[in-house]
Amino acid sequence: MSKLARALLLVATVAAMNLAGLTAAAHAQASDEDTTTQQEVAENWSYYQQSTRVPPAELKARMQADATRRELSDRWTYYYHATRMSPAELEAWMQAKDRGDTSTEPPAQVPASVRPTGPSGQPAWLVVSLGGLAAALALVAGLAVVAARRANRRARVGQAA
Repeated sequence: MSKLARALLLVATVAAMNLAGLTAAAHAQASDEDTTTQQEVAENWSYYQQSTRVPPAELKARMQADATRRELSDRWTYYYHATRMSPAELEAWMQAKDRGDTSTEPPAQVPASVRPTGPSGQPAWLVVSLGGLAAALALVAGLAVVAARRANRRARVGQAA
C-alpha cells in the first residue's frame, strides 16, 4: 500500500469518526430539548402509581389535600411578597401570575441566567449530510486502497513472467 493511499485512508477515517461523534452529540442535544421537564415526568409517574394502587376514595382525599396544601402555599407566598414589595411591584407580580406564569418569585428576583427558547446548535439536516459525506469519503478511500493493492499485485505478476 502506498504512502499516499495510507494517508488518504487515515484522513478519511478520522473525518468519519469526527462527524459520527458530532452526529451523536447533535442527536443527544436534540433529545434533551424535550418539552417536559424531569419534575413533570416524576409528578405524572407519581400520579399514575398512586391512581393505580390506591382506592378511589383515598385517592380523591389525597388530591383534595394536595390542592389545599397548594392553596395555602400560594397564600403564604402572596403575603410574604406583599410585606416585602411596593404596591406597584406586587400588582405587576399578581398580573404575571394571572397570565399563567407559574413562577412564585416576583419579577425582580428572576435569575440572570435564563435558557434561550430557540433551538441551539447545528441544524439536524446539516449534521446528517456531513456524516453521509464523511462516510462516502471513507468508502472512496477504501476503494482507492483496494485498487492500489490490485495494481501493485498485477505489476509484480507482470515482472515475474
